[in-house]
Amino acid sequence: MDGKTLSEKLFAYAKAHLALEPRDEAYTRNVLLSLCGESSPAAEAVDTADEVRADVPDALAEELKAFAIERGMTDEEGAERFCADVFGMLTPLPSQVHRTFMPTGVAASWETLTWVPTVVCPSSRWGAAHSRQVFSTRATRMGVANTGTRPLFMAAAVISSVTTV
Repeated sequence: MDGKTLSEKLFAYAKAHLALEPRDEAYTRNVLLSLCGESSPAAEAVDTADEVRADVPDALAEELKAFAIERGMTDEEGAERFCADVFGMLTPLPSQVHRTFMPTGVAASWETLTWVPTVVCPSSRWGAAHSRQVFSTRATRMGVANTGTRPLFMAAAVISSVTTV
């Protein structure tokens, strides 16, 4: 397989399944061509119907691994890692995914918040003093409990939907 055909197949898969934005298409195609050692796209149309229909890119990944080994870009041991790096390059950054699914509307916050209960055993020695706190919640920010004394935010989005007032 030549690099032009493979780069077009990778591009088609990214466009169909990996949320490739139209603004990034020319850049992504050029990066893939460069990665495959090519300087221009294929002159004729490449059949990418299989890549567009594919639920998982297993066949495409095998083609990519074989291509990389054949061209001396990697060896048998590093082929999986090479393939993962290429697909990682095509996958949206976490910040882009976060923007896509971020809560919107008046109550939206720029940070992802999760509420977790403060766990204090009511039957412990301090249970009576802490029984009120057992039912409180503490903000968790970016997966880590907020243990600081920062005041809580004033509004929160409960679901990811448009809030209208």
